[in-house]
Amino acid sequence: MTQNEIIRLYVIQNAVEGKCTVRQAADRLTLSPRRIKQLKKEFTLRGASATIHGNANRSSPKKLQDSPAQEIVEIYTREFSDCNFTHFQEILSTRFGIEIAYTSLHRLLKANGIKSPKSRRKKRKVHKTRKRRPAEGMLLSGQCDSLCMVRRRREVLSPWIYR
Repeated sequence: MTQNEIIRLYVIQNAVEGKCTVRQAADRLTLSPRRIKQLKKEFTLRGASATIHGNANRSSPKKLQDSPAQEIVEIYTREFSDCNFTHFQEILSTRFGIEIAYTSLHRLLKANGIKSPKSRRKKRKVHKTRKRRPAEGMLLSGQCDSLCMVRRRREVLSPWIYR
């Protein structure tokens, strides 16, 4: 039993024995009072197994069995090691009649140390950073202030503008 199931058992047992109210049990387990009443009824009929979830200790019905999984890994390593996983999934369904989801196939092959050979983005070269200058303002190459630039621009453009 997990820690939560043990706590649930203890609280429901106290509620059945009358040591706490239904409302207190509901607050403690963050359930509704109606659900606490249902659990109390089940506890009196079945005992401690009423607090354990019905699907506990059962494997998923969607779980991939070991024999097809080993077969898929062998097929991939033997014949199709140069295929990416999506293409291999299509090959499995058409040639071998094995239907498997891409995520399951990816998880299975990755668990067996196989990586997809699909092309990946190449990393760009990083430009080298320049060395810092010893004094502030050494990179500025201004020849005059902004007012000076406005005067020069006016002198250059004046023959065409001021006719």
